[in-house]
Amino acid sequence: MGLGTALVHLPAWLTPAVLAGSLLCWLIFAWERPQFAWPRSGPDAPPSRPARLRPLPLPTGLLLALCGGLLHGTASAGARTRSCQLAIPDGATLELRGYFEGVPGEGAAPFIARSGLPGGCRARVRAVVREDVSAPPASASLVIRGQWLARPLRRGMPPEYAGTLVVRALEVDTGAPAVPLAVRLRAVVRERLDVLYPARAGLGEALILARRERLAREVRDQWARAGIAHLLAISGFHVGVMAAILYLLARRIGLGPGRAPLAAAGGSWAYVLAIGSPVAATRAAFILAALAAGRLLGRRVSSLGALATAFIALLAARPDAIVSVAFQLSFAGAAGLVLLSPPVSRVLRTGRLGRLPSALRTGLASGIAATAATFPLVAWHFGYFATAGIPVTLVAGPLVAAAIPGMILSILLSFISLPLAGIFAGGVDLFLQLAGAIVSLVVDLPGAAVWTPRWWIVAATAALAIYWLVVRGLALRLRPRVRAAVLVASLAATLVAWPIPALIGNGGAMELVFLDVGQGDAVAIRTPGSRWILIDTGPRSRTFDSGARIVVPYLRRRGAVRLEALILTHPDLDHIGGANAVLSELDVLRVLDPGAPAARPAYVAALERAQARGATWFAARAGDRVSVDGVTLEVLHPGGAADSVASGEANDQSVVLLLRYGEFTALLPGDAPAAVEDALLAAGHIPPLDLLKAGHHGSRTSTSWRLLEFTQPELGVVSAGARNRYGHPHAEILDRLERAGVDLARTDLQGVVRVRAFPTGDFTLSVERCPVLAAC
Repeated sequence: MGLGTALVHLPAWLTPAVLAGSLLCWLIFAWERPQFAWPRSGPDAPPSRPARLRPLPLPTGLLLALCGGLLHGTASAGARTRSCQLAIPDGATLELRGYFEGVPGEGAAPFIARSGLPGGCRARVRAVVREDVSAPPASASLVIRGQWLARPLRRGMPPEYAGTLVVRALEVDTGAPAVPLAVRLRAVVRERLDVLYPARAGLGEALILARRERLAREVRDQWARAGIAHLLAISGFHVGVMAAILYLLARRIGLGPGRAPLAAAGGSWAYVLAIGSPVAATRAAFILAALAAGRLLGRRVSSLGALATAFIALLAARPDAIVSVAFQLSFAGAAGLVLLSPPVSRVLRTGRLGRLPSALRTGLASGIAATAATFPLVAWHFGYFATAGIPVTLVAGPLVAAAIPGMILSILLSFISLPLAGIFAGGVDLFLQLAGAIVSLVVDLPGAAVWTPRWWIVAATAALAIYWLVVRGLALRLRPRVRAAVLVASLAATLVAWPIPALIGNGGAMELVFLDVGQGDAVAIRTPGSRWILIDTGPRSRTFDSGARIVVPYLRRRGAVRLEALILTHPDLDHIGGANAVLSELDVLRVLDPGAPAARPAYVAALERAQARGATWFAARAGDRVSVDGVTLEVLHPGGAADSVASGEANDQSVVLLLRYGEFTALLPGDAPAAVEDALLAAGHIPPLDLLKAGHHGSRTSTSWRLLEFTQPELGVVSAGARNRYGHPHAEILDRLERAGVDLARTDLQGVVRVRAFPTGDFTLSVERCPVLAAC
């Protein structure tokens, strides 16, 4: 691969970011002075002066950082492009030999494939074991067989996320070499957790082994909404607890104050490597090593310098880590602790909170500093902010900090006396129960998690810029209270004024958004008055709920709090899978569906949820209309001219909608077959169109030539999963659309498809890949 080809795969801002990090590291360490200097001996020796590193000339430093980051990033991008996981075709049947790094639970687990991948390479893949397959033995070499489901790979994500292997059969590979020692040790710890903490083994595995495959999705979501998801990820908090234990043990066995930190740092590194080197834990281990080395050599170590060293070292190992959310949050939180904790502590000491105990005040300052530093990233990536994060961390953090060494000690004790370890584990379990009870209490409080549209983040940044210009740029000498008032006023004015240009420039446009939910449908309509209608909610499986992971976050980030109507075209799971999550998170005024008898659990659950939430239910029939702010959705089927050709199949009863907004028209046929389309055409119910959504995800059973010939749409949209097993959209349909002169937009190739339509009939098209992190 040539340099120019490889560079196409790099994020545009990767090299400047590496450059900035390198420059920061150089500046910090180049100007750092050691505490002690070694003088020359002898009577004629000159007075000793502290040694000082001579900084490189600025142009030289910039050039070295630029060249190093550019070349290393290019090599990394080229290697990623050549990864063998990307060469696996969707739907391929694979037989892999290797071992699981963790135990498959509700979601996918990483499997190290020693053989069986294209090109014979050894790589990590994600695997889901079907419910009808027996659980794999712990720490054993296996032969697994299954079908590969490919998915689009978001920029910056490792190649292992290029797809998932659905395991349909597995067996022990008796002739294979033993699995690595670290994997076997984790298996032993996992077995002990199952015995000592049967109700919370998954939680314990996440807290001490950094494995979350067996941690229930509900628990993860609750801890995230309570603002303490960082306690579930092995991070600086966990490594710090481990280092403190090791330091006390080292001092206990007689190591001095210089060597004990080094032993603690070495033990922490062994722990981090054993659990798979998560980003945040590796960063903490780097900093601990730097602090221990400084203590041993009698030199002062800059905390910011150690952080910068860890930043550069991790980027050197993996340049694309800079687009990883875990990487960004880890370093942002650590930088907040280093840079913001001291000023926050000073403010707390001088105010009324100065009466608080020192330990509590320090914890509060650290929580505020880390939260302030990571808030923009959390809100930008996840779309919400946990308002209760700081107080919950202050309460739950000590409980988790006590539980981690308690679980480790109980596991060690179990090798001596299992009954005694069980008694000890019962006490530790109380800490975990109490932390869980606090989380359950907090997440049910109103306002515990505030959804934050991205423009809020941009507006807040603009407000801070205004504050800086007013206070700093004009060199005004203002009292602290006046400065605070200026900041609040800037923020309030920006938040109020920011949406005005968008509303003015909207020009009365309506938005039609085809969400990328994989192999399914979800279409959101935003009216000129910023009200929302949703048609279908995407699929749901054992490991994925498009409503919770994609639809609700997208709508919330766009500012939606209520749906004027939720229309479920038919009760197939790829259309109604996310309905329960949508009805739980958003206020829904009315629900429309075909009203056909269906005993599917997801359909029944959605109707029960709608009733519980007070939504009005209607059976959609031909002639029914939903009109909001000039946008009209008319039901063409069922209950009309096409009933005579429709069978009892769910697709034949699919709701067909005609959308009108001024001169703009669009047809949304759901999964209705060509026979229904032709009957509606014969009855004169379908006019010429501006936009046509291809029926049934681009299946050859829909979108007939007769429909295209009569309606002559300018734009066609296909909602389908990337490289799906059904082959949607079929080549026959793509050829038919091309021959009809229809421009095509596809969610499987382009992501979210957004159409802005005007009353004049004009419209614009834009696409966006991964507007919601969970969809990537």
